[in-house]
Amino acid sequence: MTPDPSRRTTMTFHPGDVIDVDDDLDHAILTWRFRRRSAAPEVDLRTVRDITVSRLRGGACVGWRDRSVIDGEKQKYIGIGCNLGGSELCYVDGNETITHAGDIMMWRSDAELAFEVHDELSKLTILVPIERFSARFTIDTMPAAWHLSGASPMGAIAAQFFSGIAQNFLALRPAAVEIALDGAIGMISRSISLDLHAADDPREALYARVLADLDRRIRHDLVPADIAQRHGVSLRHLQALFAGHGQTISGWVRERRLQGACDEVTDAACTSSFTDIAQRWRFSDGAHFSRLFTERFGVNPRTARERGAVPTQRHPLAS
Repeated sequence: MTPDPSRRTTMTFHPGDVIDVDDDLDHAILTWRFRRRSAAPEVDLRTVRDITVSRLRGGACVGWRDRSVIDGEKQKYIGIGCNLGGSELCYVDGNETITHAGDIMMWRSDAELAFEVHDELSKLTILVPIERFSARFTIDTMPAAWHLSGASPMGAIAAQFFSGIAQNFLALRPAAVEIALDGAIGMISRSISLDLHAADDPREALYARVLADLDRRIRHDLVPADIAQRHGVSLRHLQALFAGHGQTISGWVRERRLQGACDEVTDAACTSSFTDIAQRWRFSDGAHFSRLFTERFGVNPRTARERGAVPTQRHPLAS
């Protein structure tokens, strides 16, 4: 359910209040209405020509952009957000998307959006004037939002690139920052363009439907043969579809489940045992989960919980 804009007011920063954002956050991610449930976020901010790049670290909150905010803005932007750690639930045009560490979400500033964060979140956000994308899209054909999974091959590459920007954008010279941001914008615009053209390809349309289906059912038992039957194709056809993207069905599912479990393990508010987390994410037992977690993130679940994070790593090409 999206937040209720009717409860909006302007107040000082107190946990639980509905507030307008401070200047730094306003410049970093444009104007949002917030209902905070924790302290104000930390913001690292830099502007290079007409592009703003920021790194945010904060806790649980709810935010949204309604017409009263959008209609008051003269310039239209594209927001590109890379989740560096934690999870975020996004609402765009009535559709829900959950982003995990390594995922990238693009959104248009003229679309009504909302999000919920239930634990600690670290995020890189790049604000780009919409004209920068005009070479590849018209305003009418550009989607209101677009999601790139860090578990996909392209997402794995993009996650590494955006993580590098997050770690270095404050230290780089202006010209170097501009080169990095141009690369990020080009990567995302080309990826969106490929997706839009793929909509005309039945195989790519099927692949997108299957991934959305798997994401919705990720905490349920998933049997490849049942998935194939649900989408009206043979198991061999479905396996070939994933192989064409450098993946296997089981590998994609395992990576998504590990990311979801990692979000819980590193969430300071989560008191569940590792066995309970393993069961929720459909791992056979605690020992099996611990082994896979350690192989994937380089630390065991106990160490990850103590640190509240896992080492920054590339997202593997699910196999």
